[in-house]
Amino acid sequence: MARILIAEDEQVAREFLEYVLRQEGFTPILAADGEMALNLVRKERPDLILLDVMMPFMDGFEVLRRLKESPDTSAIPVIMLTACTGDADTNIGFELGASDYVEKPFSIAKLMARVRKALRDSGVITDASRQWPFK
Repeated sequence: MARILIAEDEQVAREFLEYVLRQEGFTPILAADGEMALNLVRKERPDLILLDVMMPFMDGFEVLRRLKESPDTSAIPVIMLTACTGDADTNIGFELGASDYVEKPFSIAKLMARVRKALRDSGVITDASRQWPFK
């Protein structure tokens, strides 16, 4: 199944997302900050990235900008997953190339629907590989 990078500095949130993604049949890859996320993207080549905005060393907007500038990583869908809920932050995320923007706190069902949609839109999964109803 699809490999999903979770770039989240809050350990509890990162481990919760890891658990949920495993339960849904995905392979999670974990990063605790922006620099680690970029290094893991180059090494692991995830199919999708869940990217927090407020992280140490490099924020999510800078990570997203660098991902979208590189031909090697520009096609990877990125879902911004953040407590930054203002219109300005949302607009920045979309202007930089985010596929979607999910505000914390979020519903797991809605997040998983958006993850699957992003993976379908990018051709990683097809309707035939979609699990329904969800686990």
